[in-house]
Amino acid sequence: MEKPAFWNHNAAYYPWIRKQLDRQGARKVLDVGCGEGSLARYLAAPGRRIRGIDPSEAVIASAVEKTGDEADVSFRCAAFEAFEAPPCSLDAVIFAASLHHMEGEAAIRKAKELLNPGGAAAGRGAGVSLRPRGLGPGSPPGPSGKAGHPASPRPVLRGAGAPRLL
Repeated sequence: MEKPAFWNHNAAYYPWIRKQLDRQGARKVLDVGCGEGSLARYLAAPGRRIRGIDPSEAVIASAVEKTGDEADVSFRCAAFEAFEAPPCSLDAVIFAASLHHMEGEAAIRKAKELLNPGGAAAGRGAGVSLRPRGLGPGSPPGPSGKAGHPASPRPVLRGAGAPRLL
């Protein structure tokens, strides 16, 4: 699997996130707090639609410029709290270093409403993880280089029905 074009603490998780989306068969993905769109572009794959949202107009303009006309990757200026989509319409909601910028319980409720019956969400950032314990093999390495680092992203949200976890 290819590595991200650049490295920062968040980009270290990109290959793991993409592997989980591929394994789940996720086709409709929301990247919350997408910034300049590096994760959205990295997650792009045939048949997968990525929507990145961020509350900053300047950041979204940069994401659009950097992405160009890449198929099935789009961006919209919106805070997650104000984002509108039909219930049960997403396969995955990713909070890569964004969940700590919003009221956590409300964001989790909203993500759960947006997820389809097989959907899942993952997130991490600034001391926030959707599931801080119970990490095992296959989770991305933390700063120590060991799998299962407590800050590794793990899902806790599930759509209705019998969900598949990231």
